[in-house]
Amino acid sequence: MEYSNKSTHDEVNLARLLRRLEKSTADPSWSNDDNESGKWLKAVDMLQKVKYARSLLKNMELYDFDPTPASAKRYYNFRTTLDTIDAFAKDVEMRVAPQPKPLEPLLPTIPIPKEPELVSEPEPRPEPSPAPATDNLLLSPSEPPPPIPIPTLLPPSATTPAKSSGISPQFLQNTNALHDELTGQLEQMAAQLLRNARHFNDSLAKDQAVVEDTQQKLESNFDVAKKERIRLRDHRGKSGMTTCWVVGAVVVVTFLFILMVMLIRLT
Repeated sequence: MEYSNKSTHDEVNLARLLRRLEKSTADPSWSNDDNESGKWLKAVDMLQKVKYARSLLKNMELYDFDPTPASAKRYYNFRTTLDTIDAFAKDVEMRVAPQPKPLEPLLPTIPIPKEPELVSEPEPRPEPSPAPATDNLLLSPSEPPPPIPIPTLLPPSATTPAKSSGISPQFLQNTNALHDELTGQLEQMAAQLLRNARHFNDSLAKDQAVVEDTQQKLESNFDVAKKERIRLRDHRGKSGMTTCWVVGAVVVVTFLFILMVMLIRLT
């Protein structure tokens, strides 16, 4: 019953849509040369409506399991009308489609960069060193001579005192303990990730089994529904024939009864 109501609803919508499309194609504004963009938009909208009408027609044919010759002829007329409107809309769309404008190249508009000018910096002039004082060049007999530094052959590191490292054993112990704790946490995280991966793999395997079982049930239900549809069609044909036989028998019996009554009265 629901399928019949859906098919009737689709048929009514399809008939109304086809009437509107035929009325739109008969509009004389299609032959005008002005407003090509508007005609292109109308053609695109018409193609979308034709696509929707084809979907309605497909639903009607799908819900009609055993179409009568009148229904098949009606579907053929609908399809022919849709093909005509589709060809008209495609022709208009190709004829008035907007042409894409070529993009102007950007390279000629970019100015050529100029080479930077090298500016030579003036060389700094050496400042004149102050003249040594001539008053202290000569030493008095009472002043001792200045000490002369004795050159050494040892490296500079050997002459400087060795600096004690600021790392204490307590700091090293804390660092090792922190390293061990982080290592343990990383091992626990790795074990947890491994358990999660195994659990996820098991869940996928179970889901796959459920999906396969559901697929098998759906396939079996589809086969059963297909067989029941064929059996129902055959039963409807046989029941229609039986109904015709019963009606014919009732008519014959009624006719014979009337004939017998007339013979009885006449005789």
